[in-house]
Amino acid sequence: MLASICKFAAALVESRGGALSSTVYLFETGKSEAIAEIQADDAMPVAMKYLSSGSLLCVFDTRAVIYDTATGQQTASYEYGTRVLQSVSTGSGLNTVLLFSDVDTSRHAEVIVLDETLSEAGRAELNTRSLRVASDRTGAYVMTDDSVVTFALDGTLCGETLLDETPQRIVCAGKLYLFAGDTAFEFTPPGKPAEGASPAVTDLREDSSEEQAQSGD
Repeated sequence: MLASICKFAAALVESRGGALSSTVYLFETGKSEAIAEIQADDAMPVAMKYLSSGSLLCVFDTRAVIYDTATGQQTASYEYGTRVLQSVSTGSGLNTVLLFSDVDTSRHAEVIVLDETLSEAGRAELNTRSLRVASDRTGAYVMTDDSVVTFALDGTLCGETLLDETPQRIVCAGKLYLFAGDTAFEFTPPGKPAEGASPAVTDLREDSSEEQAQSGD
């Protein structure tokens, strides 16, 4: 009976010429040496995931890249430009969810969903302070100071769940579990949007204030 071969990757961060750069080493069980090395200049690894036995996703602080695991050659990339990556989630199957924030005001955030080729599959914006993002195969969940905002993977808003405490983490273990304060509980996100709904800029706090003002008239 032949033993199965498992692949794994490890990243080393070091200073080169006064800047932090990374080397990603690709390994296979049964072999004592790395089968490939990937040099990533001026980039810090944030997350890595095997999309298949032949492709490795590396999310850096400046870009996301897919590499061929046999050769270490780049096959796809997504550049962030001037945007600042705040959080990333790779829990949505072959999709990757990126959360970018406005470091100057902290009142604007952008959610980008990438497919298995690192093409944009969804996009959404929020005009509220966003802390981190989680995802599963059906949605992306942006945690704010006092709520969780749920989006479909095409960027369409599903709804907001208000909380008494700041959400810390959402874990997908068959079901979704939300950690907030010193408690953890099962999280049921709002329902999916109606077919044909369009993604839009989401300013939940301002919308809520307007509704309250109209109700008081």
